[in-house]
Amino acid sequence: FNEHGMKHLVHDERVVLRATQFTGVGWLMRRALWKEWSSLGWPSTHWDNWVRRPTVTRNRSTLYPEVSRIKHNGWDGTHTKLLTYDLYHSRFALPQLQQGNARDAFHGLTTPFQQHISETTEGT
Repeated sequence: FNEHGMKHLVHDERVVLRATQFTGVGWLMRRALWKEWSSLGWPSTHWDNWVRRPTVTRNRSTLYPEVSRIKHNGWDGTHTKLLTYDLYHSRFALPQLQQGNARDAFHGLTTPFQQHISETTEGT
């Protein structure tokens, strides 16, 4: 999820960006990282802020797409109301390229986005 992925700010859904800040929504991680973070004890609230702590991130980077692959699908929640949704979440760009299914995320490079990630990050 690109927290700045509004339609007027993004242009190419094949672009992958790198950040030192955890992006906070819609993510995948390796099993080893899940085990590491689980051993630290997940907090019961505000886990996204906990994940951003230097003692947790340990100078690791996050890869995220220029155009988000997910969207916020509700307007009533802890930190979101209809006004927030109308002003912020409703303005995000959504991908237009054909996407693979959930199995594809774990088996080979079958979508243009996955191919682009492979080519972009090769040798880094």
